[in-house]
Amino acid sequence: MMSWQILHATGRLRKHEPQISEALHEAIGLLSRYFDIDLDICVADSREHSNPILGIGGGALSSSLLVIFLDPDHAGIRETIAQDLLAVLAHEVHHCVRMASVKDKTLADRLVTEGLACHFETEITGRDLPSFLPAETAKAWERYFAVMQPKLNDCEFREDALFLGASPTTLPRYAGYAVGFGLVKAYLSCGHRSAAGSAAVSTADVMSAFKR
Repeated sequence: MMSWQILHATGRLRKHEPQISEALHEAIGLLSRYFDIDLDICVADSREHSNPILGIGGGALSSSLLVIFLDPDHAGIRETIAQDLLAVLAHEVHHCVRMASVKDKTLADRLVTEGLACHFETEITGRDLPSFLPAETAKAWERYFAVMQPKLNDCEFREDALFLGASPTTLPRYAGYAVGFGLVKAYLSCGHRSAAGSAAVSTADVMSAFKR
């Protein structure tokens, strides 16, 4: 069972509560058709953890807990709740499902986990790309993958540089997500199940599909 709670310490989400609640109710109804999972969903006020363009972000904290972050002062927050909350929630729910059986240790593990969540997001929304991933970044994923290849087996790596754009002269923001999306696309194109049905797939299986 998935349940949710809107956190009101700042009070800034109260005016959006009816819209958030309606969007969550519909999203959980849809996602429950894919995964039978006991999950607490918290919605919190946090500009710092939200995508600056969309005003929303997310984080999977464990196999039974995730957080959706919203910036209530974002100019397009109502449109974001209507158009992107489902996408972000789907992404984080997939992470929670995968956490129950697969533990990320290496950079390769993380790339695959993010790629699977990105593809599940698109399976749910019907979009070509995840909500936050620019098309030009997605297209150049193999170039970014070449930069990351020497680090694939590393257990310690700079997430801010590889995923969040802290070294933009080398890798743009969201490069790691683009690489994961590309790797999983190669895996799924080999006739494998959907991302929804591949939540427990091994990193090795995904990587071997790209090498063929």
